[in-house]
Amino acid sequence: TIVAVCATTMFSISNEAYTNGKERILYDYRTAILRYHGVNVSHLPSRHRIVLVNKTHTTHRSLRVIKNLVEVKHFIYSTYPKIQLDVIDWNKYTFTQEMHELYKTTILITPCGGISTIIPFLPKGAHAIVMDFYVSKEAYRESDRYRVGESASMDGGF
Repeated sequence: TIVAVCATTMFSISNEAYTNGKERILYDYRTAILRYHGVNVSHLPSRHRIVLVNKTHTTHRSLRVIKNLVEVKHFIYSTYPKIQLDVIDWNKYTFTQEMHELYKTTILITPCGGISTIIPFLPKGAHAIVMDFYVSKEAYRESDRYRVGESASMDGGF
C-alpha cells in the first residue's frame, strides 16, 4: 500500500474553493480505500466503541500526546462502564488493520497531528474528539501563528 500526501492544507478555509462541491468525490474515494482493504462499509457498528489514541511513541511526544492517558482512560471507563474502550497505538498496526479498527469505532479520541487525518475513515455517524496542543517554549516557532502559552489547533480545518 502506498499513500501519497502533499503539503496542501486541503481542508483549511483558505482552500475552501478547492474542496467545496467535491464532498461526494472525497467520500467515494474514502469508500473505495476502505473497500480495497476489505472493510464492509455497509456493516455499521451496532454498539458503541470508544478508541483512545496512545501516541507516546511519537517524535513529538511532548506536544501531541495525552499526557494523562491513564487518568483519561480511567475516567472514561468509570463514566461509561458498559461501553467498549480500547487504547490503541497505531504504530503497531498495518494500514489495513487501522481501517478495520477505525470502522468499528463510534467515538475516536485523539491528540492532534498526523493520526487525526484518519478521521474520514470512521463509519457514518461516528464522532471524533481532536485535542489541541499546548505551545511550550520547545514547540514555539516564530513563523507559526501560535505563541507560547496558547492552545494550538492543527486540525481546525476538519
